Amino acid sequence: MKLAKEQNLLHFTIMSRLSIYQLFVRHFANFKEEQVFDGSLEENGCGKFVDINDEALARIADMGINTVWLTGMLEHATSTTFPGIDSDPTSILKGKAGSPYAIRDYFDVAPSLATTPETRHQEFAELIERTHKHGLKALIDFVPNHVARSYSSDLYPEFDFGANDQSDRFFQRDNDFYYIKDAEDLTLPNGETFPAEHGAPRVSGNNITSASPCVNDWYETAKLNYGYDFRDRASLNQLDGIPNTSTDVPAVWKKMQEVLLYWANKGIDGVRCDMAHMVPTQFWAWVIYQVRQHFPDFTFIAEAYQDDPMGCLPNWSLTDLTQAGFDAYYDQDLYHQLKAVVENTQNVESLNVVFFDADRQQHGIRYIENHDEKRVANSMNFGNHDQNLAAFASAILTGNGPVMLYNGQEVGEPAVGATGFSSDDGRSSIFDYTNLPELQKWTSGGAYDGAKLSAEQRQLRSKYIALIRASRRPEFQTGETYGLNYLNPHLTEQRVFAFLRYTPTAGYFLVVACFAENKPNRISIMLSADVLNHIGLAITPLCATSIMNGDQISQHPTEHGKTWLDIPMTESVNIVSLLHPVH
Repeated sequence: MKLAKEQNLLHFTIMSRLSIYQLFVRHFANFKEEQVFDGSLEENGCGKFVDINDEALARIADMGINTVWLTGMLEHATSTTFPGIDSDPTSILKGKAGSPYAIRDYFDVAPSLATTPETRHQEFAELIERTHKHGLKALIDFVPNHVARSYSSDLYPEFDFGANDQSDRFFQRDNDFYYIKDAEDLTLPNGETFPAEHGAPRVSGNNITSASPCVNDWYETAKLNYGYDFRDRASLNQLDGIPNTSTDVPAVWKKMQEVLLYWANKGIDGVRCDMAHMVPTQFWAWVIYQVRQHFPDFTFIAEAYQDDPMGCLPNWSLTDLTQAGFDAYYDQDLYHQLKAVVENTQNVESLNVVFFDADRQQHGIRYIENHDEKRVANSMNFGNHDQNLAAFASAILTGNGPVMLYNGQEVGEPAVGATGFSSDDGRSSIFDYTNLPELQKWTSGGAYDGAKLSAEQRQLRSKYIALIRASRRPEFQTGETYGLNYLNPHLTEQRVFAFLRYTPTAGYFLVVACFAENKPNRISIMLSADVLNHIGLAITPLCATSIMNGDQISQHPTEHGKTWLDIPMTESVNIVSLLHPVH
């Protein structure tokens, strides 16, 4: 992919399909290069709202991104003390920075992300204003399943949790929490005890009913109660039949409605809902209806996993969430299939399943990285850059739903080394004060000019940009999909995945993605007469041109109306425009 040609060939009318850049504020705008293991905010630095400046947002928008997910911006439990804000006991923290999913106040922003903690709301508001100025939507996290054990809202104490709970019982519909009876304290994995909250310890965020959670449990959080006893799946039925207009709903529902309306009123365009499958779909249907009465275009996307035993999806299906009103959900199944194909534990034929699930095609969020997964550039995960680009292309160019890129992915951030609470596990730590050293070569201390990127990194970034921009074309937003591997059995041996995306009113594209560690120079693809008739391209030879580099594609018509295309593979992905011949 030649960057100069990319500029000419890949600019087009921007459409509405969400293309999301996951921007973890603490990492993204941290310019401090020298790092201390398990270091403090002062030692290791921390990204700030003000450093996500106009230049940063302009460069992100130019990638073909239209939505920024500002990850970790809500106030959460931390070891750092700020003016008027006490730190949390280290015994209920994961890392010195703390988990951004252990929320201390749904109505506040993290003081660590402000240059002046006292003006953090203003600094965040200015970031949202900048974001919108560059034509970008702003998403934030909504963490509905659990809160930090230290939760207490300074701004809206009337919407705090637990004050009126009956803690002498495990479950009661209008309790905010679940309580572990016959226990005086919570015994933490390090052996320390945490005093019982409101008379009895609260159940941990991952449904752990023991007063002695283990190190892998979400012991730093307490699970919220949405009006059913999670120990008895049948109790979910008690929530059936609640009208979307009802005011007679469990107490937590009303508080969460206030949280969502608060941020919508602040100009936030939508929320990424953490572990959405652990919250009843009856609540989602109710609250989404409530919010959209005031903000019809407010976006709800779900981190959700249909096979999680902690989940409460009535049909064990992610379509339960779209039926409740969600716009999109994580397509984790495709993520795992792509990972398996790259790592050669499955063949490319396994990817054909993507063509047969209409709901996933329309609503699945396509990605190969997010903060919960290992970095694809890490040596213990996925493959080389070419293979990973083939996976990314296969993810984002086969569906019509949102696409997602995690900050640093585009320059090959590998997440090497332990940082403190987080071990050397291939993930960029969400618990520690740390940086993204490869991304820093692009952020350049706030210049966002890529001055320190290597030639290889510049090329890698340009390839990701080309694919994201391609995903915004009409054919890849609303077009039909047609798999070609079944017609071309030789592709399986070559570890090649090929498919068509087309809409008769816009155009036709052939996508060829090679997962082989050493790709061939050329790949032959056969289009049968039936396929050409089906998609409306029955006249041959076609005008076939690579939109990646402008190359003309040679063709070889044969008997029975078949046409063979000879696809050059200078890169692991080629996207070929197919048009009727011009006479």
